[in-house]
Amino acid sequence: MGASHAWSYLGDSERAKIAQEGRRWLTAYYQRLNRLQEGVGQKAHEKWFAQVGLYGSYFNYHLRRLELLSKMEAITDSNKQILETGQ
Repeated sequence: MGASHAWSYLGDSERAKIAQEGRRWLTAYYQRLNRLQEGVGQKAHEKWFAQVGLYGSYFNYHLRRLELLSKMEAITDSNKQILETGQ
């Protein structure tokens, strides 16, 4: 079962809780990455840190994508009659 499929079976409060926890982890990830980079303090590893920083962007993208999926599902559910009957 894919993440978006499992996400669609969660309730709104569960989704919000998971999104909030995910954002907390992303914040912690970026903070730790910044501290590590400051500790290294060398320009020689700039490319590596830039590459590793993309992981946070990647996970944020997927979290945002799941939140948008929730909004699309809500719009679809609110217009279900129109979709089913054409009216």
